[in-house]
Parts: sequence; structure tokens; C-alpha cells
Amino acid sequence: MPRHITHLLWTGGWDSTFRLLQVVWEKKQAVQPYYLIDPDRPSLSYELRAMYKIKAVIEAERPFSANLIQPTRFWALGDLPVNQTITEQYRRMNTFSEMGIQYEWLARLAVGSEASRLELGLQGHDNGMTYWQTKLRENLLPASGEGDVYRLKDQPDPSDLLMFKQFRFPVLKFTKRDMAQWAVEQQCDHILAMTWFCHRPLRGIPCGLCNPCRIVVNDDMAHRLPFISKVRYHVKQLHGYLKGSLQTRN
Repeated sequence: MPRHITHLLWTGGWDSTFRLLQVVWEKKQAVQPYYLIDPDRPSLSYELRAMYKIKAVIEAERPFSANLIQPTRFWALGDLPVNQTITEQYRRMNTFSEMGIQYEWLARLAVGSEASRLELGLQGHDNGMTYWQTKLRENLLPASGEGDVYRLKDQPDPSDLLMFKQFRFPVLKFTKRDMAQWAVEQQCDHILAMTWFCHRPLRGIPCGLCNPCRIVVNDDMAHRLPFISKVRYHVKQLHGYLKGSLQTRN
């Protein structure tokens, strides 16, 4: 077993796959992936399939890098330990701006797993952020001796951000465009293109309606959406605009 192991929450998505490639492809260090199984998640099979295909391509092209990827450790949502402190912290943060329930789950996983400094792919943003995203970034600082990896302050403000204290944030300095450019330079952009992002796929393709699909467009990566998905996206945006206009008039 390699000495230095990066413990990474890997979903088969863009940000976490970028970090996986950064560690095994460029730095030639080991990664221990973790995946939380939510049986009700419509994209579950798509994410698992993406991870399988990505590992297969890495193995075919760079066997040494593939050997650095440890077998994924799976956690079932129903097996997460109860942690009332984290749950209350999440509920209070969620009152200020919507925070996906997955962050409460992942915080409980981080506390309950054997991994320390579990890495979470929270990327740099080009566009507006919610209250909790802004506050979290304001309360992060470089983790000593861990390169460009960040950690939470010991006494964050608000204090409920302590739900993130078990995590490390390795891609905070990168936007999706930065990651795409890096992948081109490292000649692994074809692998990054295999990642999955949509939460509610329709007939095997991204829906164009969910939050990750919206983020893809906002991050100037609309080319990742098929034509029909782009149509759905723009129809939804138009509907929201017209609804807002009517409410303003009334």
C-alpha cells in the first residue's frame, strides 16, 4: 500500500475526476476513492458507469496511474452514522440559502469513515455564489504542507460551517475552464470529457433542467449538453423570466 494516499470523494463528475487525474496522472500519487450510494438518486447508474469507464481508459493508457487508484469504498446512505450536531448545523445553514442535502450526508460520512482530511471537490466559481458557498470560501485557508489544498478555519463565522471541518478542498483555485485547459496540457481531456454531471437524466442524456446542467451552461461549457437538453434549458430560463415579469407587473 502506498504511503501517501489522497482520500477523495469521487462521483465520476468533472471536479472530482479532475482531482483524481491530477493526483494519479500528474503527481503519480495514490488515491482512495469514496462513493456514497443514494438508491433514490436518478443518476446513480450513470455515475457508476462513468467511473468504471474512466478507470478502464486510464488502465489502458497509463497502467501505472491506474494502479495508484485504490478500489472504491462504497457507503450506503442508510448506513451513515447519526450525527445530530451536523444535522442541526446543516438545518441552520440551509435557512440562509439552499444547501443540497448531500452536504449533510457527506459531512456525516466524513466523521464516520476512517479517512482523515477527506477531499471534497468544491471548485472556484466564475459566477455568483449562494450565501453558504460565499461564507465557506471566506473561512477557508491553505492547509499547511498540503500544496494548494484548503481547510476550514478553526473558528469559522458562522460557526455552523464546522460541519465541513473534516474536509479538505483541493480544487478551490480552479474553475471548470482551468480544469479543461489543464487536461489539454496533460493530454487527458478525452478522459475528463467522459465525466457525468446531470442529476436527473432523461432517456440516457442530461436533462438540461437540473442545477448541475444549469451550472454547466453558466460555466461556459454548454457544449457538454446535447441539442435537446439545451432547448429544455432555454425553455426553462424563458419560463422563469416570463413568470418573474408577470409577478412584477402584478
